[in-house]
Amino acid sequence: MKRIGIALALLGLISAASADAASPERAKAMELSAPGSKSSLGSICLAVYKAVKAEPARASEIFGEVISQRTTWKVSETSAIFRAVLMARPDLGAAWGQFVRANRGAKLNRYGKDGKGGAVNAPGLPREINEMLNYLYNASLEDGVPEDTFNELINPPAELPYIPVAPPTPINVIVTPGDMSPAN
Repeated sequence: MKRIGIALALLGLISAASADAASPERAKAMELSAPGSKSSLGSICLAVYKAVKAEPARASEIFGEVISQRTTWKVSETSAIFRAVLMARPDLGAAWGQFVRANRGAKLNRYGKDGKGGAVNAPGLPREINEMLNYLYNASLEDGVPEDTFNELINPPAELPYIPVAPPTPINVIVTPGDMSPAN
């Protein structure tokens, strides 16, 4: 009886370890976002996108792991990684889009001293997005990066207006072919 209990405990331990094992896509995202990596932001975002596609239920965890890899992320980089997760999970992207339309120009309510260590709670957002915002705000980033990232995500820079270009001015030149007479 004791052996069966030990065997079941071992089996449970092994299955828990295999359930927590990261997918190859997730491992690749962690590798590319590591502090010493010379990977481009595009390749990091693509790896994050693929990792979230492979493990959609762990989207916020993947975002948190990638953001916690470095302390030198810039606003544009954290915004791009956030958007990569939203692109991989269209349901989260749609919820974020509704939130942005409803709250454009708003500031996120945070609780905590000096904006550190507090919880983020944006009503109307799915749990995963609130978790992603918590990971962002609680990451060891330079001062202002989380707030500026949120502001960029909720108030994206205005697109340049379309200015129609006038057609080129015709020049009064008549182009004629060279003399093609046989006598020439």
